[in-house]
Amino acid sequence: MSEQNKDKLSREDWLKDQQETGTNFRSEFPEEKSAEDWEAIARRGRALLSDEAEADDLLRGIDEAIDQQYGGPDPQLERTAKLRSFRWLGIAAGVLLALAAAWWLWPGKGGPDQLYNTYFSHLENDLSVNLMGDGNKDELNAILRPYTARRYAEAAQRIGAYLEGHQAPAALRLYYGISLLESGAEREAIAQFKQIDPSNTDSNYSAAAEWYLALAYLKTEQLEEARSLLQNLADTQNPYRDQAKSLMGDL
Repeated sequence: MSEQNKDKLSREDWLKDQQETGTNFRSEFPEEKSAEDWEAIARRGRALLSDEAEADDLLRGIDEAIDQQYGGPDPQLERTAKLRSFRWLGIAAGVLLALAAAWWLWPGKGGPDQLYNTYFSHLENDLSVNLMGDGNKDELNAILRPYTARRYAEAAQRIGAYLEGHQAPAALRLYYGISLLESGAEREAIAQFKQIDPSNTDSNYSAAAEWYLALAYLKTEQLEEARSLLQNLADTQNPYRDQAKSLMGDL
């Protein structure tokens, strides 16, 4: 089953629950809520209305649920029309509260996932240039072909296997971390980026490691750690200075 179908079924189950139990959203949105509760509501709102197509799909589901419970429009049934109106207002109010919670928790131009997708970009492989004369050049270039082609899961597997038995340039570990990050292994990516020592690494690679580490923290919603790294990048001369300033403004 595709992720889209899973999401749709989740929405339909949620709507069905509201329909069958007569929930008026007071139980879902009580007056007193902790930060954790608001975060859960925010995630729900973002999941339900992640884009315009998702919103349209949700509203169609709401209409179908209302029609199933109360029947199609009938101008002679004033009571049914009123009930439909109240039910619509209840569902709409709940969704709006969820969206408001999302905006309250993550101000700016979107939540961490959206910002990550906006700011992440592929780092081109320039290792072959820096390995001229190195006896391992051909082997390393072969290992990095999946990375160059942006097949990140395959790249993570091949680079990881190589690193288990070899000392490797910082660039290779950097590409490994990026491959892990884009393969959904954020914690492992963070560990790789942290192993790149700025004191004995080309400044461009060390700045890149710091930038992608900040993105990994962003993706895992460790926002204070991300801000600290971004501030350092914004305060020093490096290729990521402007991007760091821009991302800090969006957080």
